Amino acid sequence: DGFDQPLGLTQGERGIYLTGRFDGDISFSDVTLQATGDAYDVFVASFETDCGLRWARSLGSAGEDQPADVALDAGRGVYVAGYTSGPLMFYDETQPAAGEFIDAFVLRMEEP
Repeated sequence: DGFDQPLGLTQGERGIYLTGRFDGDISFSDVTLQATGDAYDVFVASFETDCGLRWARSLGSAGEDQPADVALDAGRGVYVAGYTSGPLMFYDETQPAAGEFIDAFVLRMEEP
């Protein structure tokens, strides 16, 4: 429940990739992602070419986070670029904020 906004889309041989921002929670088929704070977090989702969900992940901070785009490499890498206003959490790791305002990020993740 909350506000969801798609902001980037790309397609490759491995499928379709969507990124955007959300608050509260967002559901893709049987996967529900929870925002880490009261502001927007980032989602990244991968779909089969017939639009069936392959996987979905979230990343965020206690502040506002927003992706700008999503891209693929020739291997299994998925890249997301955007901005964060706090220490960015992804899986069990935290990337500290570089300053006290908004920081840009580029994240590379491997396909699960």
